[in-house]
Amino acid sequence: MIHTYLVLAIAASALTLRWQWHRHYQKSQRSGELFQSQQDSQQNQWDRQWWWALVALALPPLWLLNGWIAVLLMGHAGTMWGYSVGTLGSILAIAGLAWAVAQLVIAWRQGQHAVDAITQLPTAEVQGQTARLIDQPVPYAAQVGFWRSHLVVSQGFLNCFSPAQIKAVLAHEGAHASTRDTFTFFWLSWLHRLVRWLPGSGELWQELLLLREIRADYHAATLTDPLDVAEALLIMVKFPLKSPAPMTTAMGDAVAMGEGAGGDRLNRRIQSLIRQTQQQPQNSAKASQSIPALFSWGLTLLAACPLLIIALHH
Repeated sequence: MIHTYLVLAIAASALTLRWQWHRHYQKSQRSGELFQSQQDSQQNQWDRQWWWALVALALPPLWLLNGWIAVLLMGHAGTMWGYSVGTLGSILAIAGLAWAVAQLVIAWRQGQHAVDAITQLPTAEVQGQTARLIDQPVPYAAQVGFWRSHLVVSQGFLNCFSPAQIKAVLAHEGAHASTRDTFTFFWLSWLHRLVRWLPGSGELWQELLLLREIRADYHAATLTDPLDVAEALLIMVKFPLKSPAPMTTAMGDAVAMGEGAGGDRLNRRIQSLIRQTQQQPQNSAKASQSIPALFSWGLTLLAACPLLIIALHH
C-alpha cells in the first residue's frame, strides 16, 4: 500500500504547486504586476515571467511521470519503511504511464498530419525566404514543424501587408524558428495535456503562449521598426486562426486563442513593443534564446526528485 500513498502524495504535491501558481497569477492580474515594469529591463522581466510559468507547467506532470516510473521500477514486491508495497500502486503507475503515452501519440499524430499537409503546398519566395504558400484570402503566417519548421504564409498575407510589415512578420517567425519553439511547445503541450485537471491549467498555457510571442515580437523589433511589428500584429489579430497542432506557431496565437482575455494579451504585447522603443538598444535577443544553466539544472533536479524514492525500496 505504501506505493499507492506515494503516488497520491506526488499528485497532491503537483496540485499544491499549481494552486500556488494560480493564486500568484490571479493576484498579479489584479495588481498589474504581469505587465512590464518601468524599473526593470524588458529582458529581465520576460525571463522572470517565463521561468515562473515554465516551472508551474512542467514540474507537476514531470513529478507524476517520474513517480509512476519509480513505482514501476520498484515493482510490487518488497517493503518501504517497513511497510509492504502492494500491487495497487503498480497498477496505478502502469495506467498513468499508458495514458501519458497515449496522449503523446495523439499529439504526435496531430502534429504530423499538419506537417504532411504543409509539405504538399507549393513554395514561394518571400523577401529572399522560401515559404509554403496557402491559397486563401485571410492573412496568415506561421512556423509549422517539429525540430526543423517550415515557414507558411497565405496569399492574403502577401496581398494585405506592406513590404515593411512583411519583413517584420518574417523576423517574428524567424525568431520562432531560431529558438525551436515548435519543438519546445510540442513537448510542453504534451505535459499540459497530462495535467489539464489541475487548477489554472488553461491560463498557464495561454501565459506561456503569450510570453513566447512577446519574445518573438521583441526579436523582430530589434531587426525591424517596432512600429511595423505592432501594425502587423494589429492586422493579424483581426483574423483569428487557431493553430491546428502543437507544432505550429502563429503571430496571433496568444491573442486569438486567449478566451475572454484577448484585449489584455494584445495590450501586453503592444506595451512591450512601445517600451522597447523607449529603452536603449540591447543585445539581449541572443540571451533570450538560451536557457540559463543554473535554472535548467535546478528544474531537472526537482523533476527527478520522485526517482530518489527508489533508494528506499528493499
